[in-house]
Amino acid sequence: MRNHIFLSPNRRRAALLATIATVLVACAEVRETGTYLPGAKEAGGEPAALMRVADRTRAAGDVQTAIGLYRRVHELRPGEAEPLLKLGSALIEVGAHQEALDAFRVVLKFAPENQEALRGVGSAYVGLHLPRMAIEPLERIAEKQVDVRVESALGLAYDMLGDHMVARSRYQRGLSESPNHLGLRNNLGLSYALAGDMPAAISTLRGVVDTPGATVRHRQNLALVYGLAGEIENAAAVARLDLSESAVKANLAYYAVLRAQTPGERRNAIFGVTADPRTRK
Repeated sequence: MRNHIFLSPNRRRAALLATIATVLVACAEVRETGTYLPGAKEAGGEPAALMRVADRTRAAGDVQTAIGLYRRVHELRPGEAEPLLKLGSALIEVGAHQEALDAFRVVLKFAPENQEALRGVGSAYVGLHLPRMAIEPLERIAEKQVDVRVESALGLAYDMLGDHMVARSRYQRGLSESPNHLGLRNNLGLSYALAGDMPAAISTLRGVVDTPGATVRHRQNLALVYGLAGEIENAAAVARLDLSESAVKANLAYYAVLRAQTPGERRNAIFGVTADPRTRK
């Protein structure tokens, strides 16, 4: 799912969700360390060693094993926030948003202003397609500082709600802090597409693709927008940079399906939901 978009009919919904959610994991990155909850107890070297192994394991790409290690550290140090924060972040990375939400909530129970936990809760709610629930904890951080991860998650929440103008204002606020942030620029381009402004979407995403560090996902997002705009030859040309001919044909067929949908249906298809997120509580 992370490397290709629309590779097979059975994966289209998940891949489309990945299209718009490029920076969700970044929204839950853990930077704050050394935070203790009430009742925390010092332990020997084993938990610290396990944490280091977990971090290295996750960095090497074995997130599931890292999750098990973070759980073990939490069992050994139940009053420490850092294992829960990293556990929640890793769970979001693998799409286990409800479990991530539970982990971040434990931190907030004792440390209600913990910034990483608030950010993680917001990201988890976005992953659960509950954008209205995501906005409040994220806004609590945004009121105090400009954080590109928070602005990205807020933009996604508002895009899910169909409030694309507000979503773009969040991405642009983040870009005021980090003008070259590829994730924010990517999501800004897709927000234009969701709002029906295809020239702006194409221009924005072409700029992303032409930037050093652009990925397969960014290129396939540009192909998606070309497809939504009905520019089939351009969509196919960009898609072929990474995908097989059979995958390109499958994508082109699905772009046609999306073009025939209403804006609300298209938005729900892209986010992988079957109902308007505004109706969910």
